[in-house]
Amino acid sequence: MDYVSDALFDGHQLLGLTVEGPFTREELAIEVDQGILGEQVVKAMMLIALSLVTLQSIR
Repeated sequence: MDYVSDALFDGHQLLGLTVEGPFTREELAIEVDQGILGEQVVKAMMLIALSLVTLQSIR
């Protein structure tokens, strides 16, 4: 999990939350907004957990 930051030509700041898998280095989630709140982090982690459970139940 990492935060990245960039600015647009007009000065507006963009923040990104990236979550990648520990072994495959696959991007599991990317959230981009003008500010990343704790609720957005929790939502991203919950969606990852749900998708992993679904994948394991299909196998």
